[in-house]
Amino acid sequence: MALAVLPLCGLMFQCGCTILTGDAHCNMHDRGVPHCPWCTGGIALQGSHFGAMLWAAVLGTVYGARRGAVWKGATGGVAAFTLIATIGGLMVCFATGYPVWFGMRVG
Repeated sequence: MALAVLPLCGLMFQCGCTILTGDAHCNMHDRGVPHCPWCTGGIALQGSHFGAMLWAAVLGTVYGARRGAVWKGATGGVAAFTLIATIGGLMVCFATGYPVWFGMRVG
């Protein structure tokens, strides 16, 4: 999850975050543009959204692993994390007024 958050942030919000440079090129450092909702959302937004993503990954992994194979657990965890992250990201865009989600205008 830790490795996926920054690239997902950059992909979802088109903000400039990457796995190699972190948030060094994030639009939260630029004046006059909407700032990345994950980077500037504060502890309440980050805690609730990242907490939901973490629980989704854990529950998906446990459910998949109970199906009999490690790969099913890993697949379940990744799928649940991705689903909650993308749906939550769209909800964050609407809640904060951020205009872009996966390159589409949402606001």
